[in-house]
Amino acid sequence: MTFTRLLSCLAVMALFLPCANAGGIMTTVGFDIKPGSFPNAVNLGSQGVLPTAILSSPNFYAYEVDPTTILFGDPALISNGGTAAPPAFTNEDDVNDDGMMDLAVFFDVPMLVSYHAIGDSSTSAVVTGYTFGGVGITGSDLVHTVPIPEPTTCALSLVGLCLVVRRHRKSARSHRPRSV
Repeated sequence: MTFTRLLSCLAVMALFLPCANAGGIMTTVGFDIKPGSFPNAVNLGSQGVLPTAILSSPNFYAYEVDPTTILFGDPALISNGGTAAPPAFTNEDDVNDDGMMDLAVFFDVPMLVSYHAIGDSSTSAVVTGYTFGGVGITGSDLVHTVPIPEPTTCALSLVGLCLVVRRHRKSARSHRPRSV
């Protein structure tokens, strides 16, 4: 069963940032999962990091976001018991070549999976955080997940076959007539 619902910016903030700032000031920002690629495929079996970017604009400077407040995940999974994940690391970079410094944010894929921040059913993900000045930010992007492959017994069967072949060869050698 699949549920699809549109969450308001305030609902997203409530899911990710339970201690919303007192003034209620929030900025919707540009956010890109896997900058420069489409579709934004995420291999859930990867042991690496997922590159994303909070994008600067003429009215918003991404490097003003406090990296310690950033959280990421699929709102549908978060609202059903998952946990938004913090970044593995960040750095300033102009990821979209517009002349403005963006905040490149990298998330550990195994952590995203273990937190249930992103999963097989994910089609979008949200980033939230605060600027150093206390303004809440949120951004979202589409995502295409590549599921973790099911383990197979193929390798075990092949190993077993190799053992049988080796035994056969060994026994064939031991039954050869000896030359006199």
